[in-house]
Amino acid sequence: MGSHNLGAMASEDIEIIGAISGEPFHSFKEEEIAELPSIVDLKNAMCRAKDIQSASMLRLFLDRDEDRLPLQDALTIRELRRRAGAPLRLRVLVMHHMDDEEVTSTRRGSTAFHRAQAMDSWPMEHKTDRTRVLAAVKRDWQALKYCLPLFRGPRKAPACRAQAIRGAALALKFASPRLRNDRALAQEALSLDTSCLEFVSEELREDVELMREAVSRNAFALRFAGPRATECKELVLAAVQAEGMALLYAGPEMRADREVVLAAVRQDGCALLCASQVLRMNREVVQEAVRQNGLALQQASEELQADPELRREAEEVHFLAQFNYEI
Repeated sequence: MGSHNLGAMASEDIEIIGAISGEPFHSFKEEEIAELPSIVDLKNAMCRAKDIQSASMLRLFLDRDEDRLPLQDALTIRELRRRAGAPLRLRVLVMHHMDDEEVTSTRRGSTAFHRAQAMDSWPMEHKTDRTRVLAAVKRDWQALKYCLPLFRGPRKAPACRAQAIRGAALALKFASPRLRNDRALAQEALSLDTSCLEFVSEELREDVELMREAVSRNAFALRFAGPRATECKELVLAAVQAEGMALLYAGPEMRADREVVLAAVRQDGCALLCASQVLRMNREVVQEAVRQNGLALQQASEELQADPELRREAEEVHFLAQFNYEI
């Protein structure tokens, strides 16, 4: 199984290892970390170093058995050190389930963005010209960001809003609070790109029926569900049966639910990474995970990792499947 050596690490360094393999992935020296105040800065630096397309593809975890929740982007490195002490070691997953709009936007490059941004310098008579604004939004949804508030509201410019939504669901990012709470609009948007749910209201993110529709299109859309929705067993089961690693976004009770975790590891053995500590000590759950992928054994309790039968099964089924992530 994967091994790593902390002996050469300075107390202020950060080592990052594969979440599943345990193999070294990257490291940051003390002098580099001074320029990286938060988790999102750490992710961006890793993207540059590893030629990873987007920081949104990275999930970082503390390297402790009891901590299997992804670290939030806004968390500061100072606060992380306060919680975890030093030296600091993190685990990483590189997710490859990028949303259609993110891929399209990346491929398109910055030309369209700069064209949309140019609206900011328009004279006021142009900014208030409904026909001109509608044409700009039709060319590129990002133009909605630079529209006057009157063009983002629910009544005065529905055509402008609808044009942006049809152009790209992520236009909800720049919509008014009332529009973000419009269920019909959210349904229309998620039919284009489920990542639009990042920008809908908290109320809609708790809407189990809406989230069920999103999960049926993309199991990883579970990451946009509100705290109560992530504890809905029917919703979480639908997600993990399609993509076991969607367990990553389930609520704590669901991660500790034997039926849910079994469904997840049968689809992707490495989803054991996201299960509760108690279930990672459960022989039946671990065995099901190992039968799907031998690498899953590394996520089990130390006692089960040493189990001769499980080790034998892991060696027989030790392969890298068609993963949606790197380890």
